Amino acid sequence: MTQDDLARLSREELIEMILAEHAQLETLRADYEALKLKLEKGKKPPTNSGNSSQPPSRDQKVSLPKDRKKRRHGPPARHVK
Repeated sequence: MTQDDLARLSREELIEMILAEHAQLETLRADYEALKLKLEKGKKPPTNSGNSSQPPSRDQKVSLPKDRKKRRHGPPARHVK
């Protein structure tokens, strides 16, 4: 609809048009929310050894703190053989 078409309409017709658009918008919002919930409900959790047949070695590791001391391998420092 062009601006000229809207200018020819009466105030009551414009109000009816706005109310119809508002009702349609509310219906679309409700449909959107329903589809969004359906999509979230259909998602599966990530697989791990607790909910699938994969071995525990394939599980995602938890993040370790950065300040964790790393163990040094080999003889202690300044070790005389």
